[in-house]
Amino acid sequence: RILAGIHLEDDELREFSRKAEKKYSAEDIKKVLRSHFEGGSDDLSNGYERNPHRGATVATICNGCTVESLIIEFNEDKYLTRMLRSTLKPCTSPYRPWYPVALTRMPEGYSQHAPLAAQVSHFYVDEKELEYNPNFAWWTFKNLYYATEYDYKTAHEVLSKSCDYLESQWEAQKVGVEAAYNALKDTDISAAREILTSYTCAQAKFTEEWAGKKVVELANIRILKNKKDWE
Repeated sequence: RILAGIHLEDDELREFSRKAEKKYSAEDIKKVLRSHFEGGSDDLSNGYERNPHRGATVATICNGCTVESLIIEFNEDKYLTRMLRSTLKPCTSPYRPWYPVALTRMPEGYSQHAPLAAQVSHFYVDEKELEYNPNFAWWTFKNLYYATEYDYKTAHEVLSKSCDYLESQWEAQKVGVEAAYNALKDTDISAAREILTSYTCAQAKFTEEWAGKKVVELANIRILKNKKDWE
């Protein structure tokens, strides 16, 4: 229903599949991955008066168990394959750009283990990994998620506007960043990859800082609302 832009009542949902009418873009997929089935019969949020991540009997696409969301834009040049990555809930976190194949190092705060050790840790998690650690970006986004719990409607309004703006800026930057890579790749592939690596690391750090600032902003909004209620 989201991709086709149509509204079907529950008793009309008989089709198992439908041929795509176009090639879907990342923007189309974001709408799906951020969906709580807004406007449909499965939307239990009452216009976000109720937090769609809590107490719902319907498992929406973006839900209380969502811990990561990503979209891959493949490219004939493997180093230009771009990953749009949102940490925790994509409805309250922007899809920031990564060039994962080109990376020569991980962004600071986004990795706890080397790849092989991480494979082991995935199935045998050390309890210390579950403890709050401000040195890792994941916890900053977790704090942001906690900040939405008090008033999801207000938080969603604030964060969705900011996410839309950031994502539009990243789309505008894409042409310049990839042009810089293309200008170097035939003569110095290491330097070309460093352009994509540095850009990925910079945007990852920027987005972590953004999340920290939004925690404070949402907390201040809540405090002012409480003060008004008391008065």
